[in-house]
Amino acid sequence: MRRVGALTQIVILFVVAVLAAQVNIRRGFTRRLLIAIEVCAAIAGVYGILQYLGFDPLLPPQLYTVRFTSDVIRPPATLRHAIYFANFLIPVILMAASLAIHETRAAWRYFHLAVLSIAAAALLLTGTRSALLGLMAGAVLFGFVEARRIGKKRMLVYAAACAVAGLAFLSALAFSPAGKSFRVRLGQWAQDAKGGTRLVVWRDSWPLIAKYWLTGVGPEEFAGEFRRLQSLQLSQAYPDHYHEDPHNLLIGAAVSQGVLGLAILLGWLALGLFCAYRCVRSGIPEGGMLLAAIVGMTISEQFAPLTITNLLYFDFTIALAVALSAPAASNAIPITRAARTSVLTLTLIVAIAIAATAGLYLIPDALLAAADRRLAHGNVQGARESFRRAALFPFPADYLGFSQQMAAAARSLRAPWRQQALEAAKEASAAAEQCGDQRFSALYESAVLAVVSGDLRNAELKLRAAEDAAPFWYRAHSMLAQVLWLTHRNPEAEHEAALALECAGSQEPKVREALQSAGVVATKGN
Repeated sequence: MRRVGALTQIVILFVVAVLAAQVNIRRGFTRRLLIAIEVCAAIAGVYGILQYLGFDPLLPPQLYTVRFTSDVIRPPATLRHAIYFANFLIPVILMAASLAIHETRAAWRYFHLAVLSIAAAALLLTGTRSALLGLMAGAVLFGFVEARRIGKKRMLVYAAACAVAGLAFLSALAFSPAGKSFRVRLGQWAQDAKGGTRLVVWRDSWPLIAKYWLTGVGPEEFAGEFRRLQSLQLSQAYPDHYHEDPHNLLIGAAVSQGVLGLAILLGWLALGLFCAYRCVRSGIPEGGMLLAAIVGMTISEQFAPLTITNLLYFDFTIALAVALSAPAASNAIPITRAARTSVLTLTLIVAIAIAATAGLYLIPDALLAAADRRLAHGNVQGARESFRRAALFPFPADYLGFSQQMAAAARSLRAPWRQQALEAAKEASAAAEQCGDQRFSALYESAVLAVVSGDLRNAELKLRAAEDAAPFWYRAHSMLAQVLWLTHRNPEAEHEAALALECAGSQEPKVREALQSAGVVATKGN
């Protein structure tokens, strides 16, 4: 969902360029394209609502159930996380609203209103503040633009109807048993008024930007590089939090792509806003929706990670604004049979290349999923073979997760299967060490496996490497203190124990207890 590298961006730009060219040639294609997007979003929206209500035929609810004061369900549909799902719904809601306002046929108007209702309900159920903020900003802008087109009174009636429907839905959530998760989520908002880790992560990202200002750290490398530079304050405040992304569109671009990437993003965004504004000035019906969608998505993405799906919709909205604001191209140019054959051949080659690239991404994940199924049935050798096949592909997969599953399964296995499972876990953690975003966790996992195997020397090497990768991570300091104590290097162990307690924050009592159980003398600030 988040593998937004150069190849992914090229494919996305190719897709949106083709769609934009079709729109520019045939303006009637715009409506059919928007309806197709509505249909997909309606399906996803219904699925998300069913997830919230406890019906999910595809995914285990544990994947999107968050423990707060009680269990909170935040439906992701098929987009992996509720934040990604909510951001995906922002442009869809505005598209449906625009089509409903300008639709003259009653049946189609009801269809657009149905999509609008489903998408808006699904977005609210995700409990995502950034998406709600972006949607409200986009809706206000959309209402202002449309009021000038269709009249203020008519627009006020539409706005009032939406407000009444929204209040009725929120009232149902507030007082019905089905609204339990949403009510708990509101309580979480009140306790987390500053947005959790975001502000501190943004502050700690600046040294990373300064260090890699020209080229950036690269895609999917933030977690590993940030862990080296994050402050002691952040480590103490959120000792077990995994910061996989800065949760900010502009900072994320600056970190991963450098100043050049940030400049391209700002230029692309400015182009979209300018072209959408031209559409509004030219009286193009989709103009208000496009301007509002770009603004709404941009605001929301200042507090959320950028995924492939969200990037596709973001780029598509801008490309659609560019296509509609430009003079319509003529499709009356005669095309020879040879030219048509060349275009079809080129299209086929590009399609095959895109499919092959997608396969390189999907096959390792599918092989690891097969390994998980084999492991669940006790087939350790088969699971190990599936992992080795996955490791042959050039794109990294979740090797760390597989290593942890293998290590967990080994506890209940008998010899020799236990030893084979541990060896497979070691192979997987070693592979995960090569992935920048998983390196510090993978090194820690390798150290744990080395301790289980009685190889304390290798465990110490892995833990010291983990400390280099994550200097203020209390887990690495705590385990290294125990390893050093076992090898009778007590002064070094006491020093590491003091570092562990200093970095542990809210986890300090548990760390102190673990160190004392291992016999380590632990004094904070020693």
